[in-house]
Amino acid sequence: MAFFEHTPFDDKIHILYRHKAVHVRVDRALLEHLRRGVTGTRKGHMLPALEIARYIKKKYADHFHEELQISDHSLALELMIHMTAFMGGRSLDRGLSYLRLSEQNPARRFVRYVADHVEVIDCGEKAIDTNRFVFDIAATIRPLVYPAEALSLWIIPFRQ
Repeated sequence: MAFFEHTPFDDKIHILYRHKAVHVRVDRALLEHLRRGVTGTRKGHMLPALEIARYIKKKYADHFHEELQISDHSLALELMIHMTAFMGGRSLDRGLSYLRLSEQNPARRFVRYVADHVEVIDCGEKAIDTNRFVFDIAATIRPLVYPAEALSLWIIPFRQ
């Protein structure tokens, strides 16, 4: 039994909830929410990502009457890493286009494939998400990962 919502945050972030998983759409609303921690409108560069992660987990628990078995930091990092990969891929594709590489060029096709693949962030529990361990490991070393992720959200422009 799945349900969809636009979050009550200023930016209407799109989230689809399913049993043992949530799916978040990568778009300008998510980017603007995550950037707030980088640009200084909120203290701490990870606060917006953690805020979304905690909101998602609470909404999931309210609806399914059980906890989503993903740590707050693992979920927050997954949101940030996917957003960074999406923005980097789109930016790199524009750069390759500027160099006049055709759309059939293998480099452009690969870059576009990666960007398209991360356009929806699939966050699932370990039992159904094969790459959950990557974000769980990143969460254990988060003091090293967060500054780089936050900086990349500020540097890479977002255009669709």
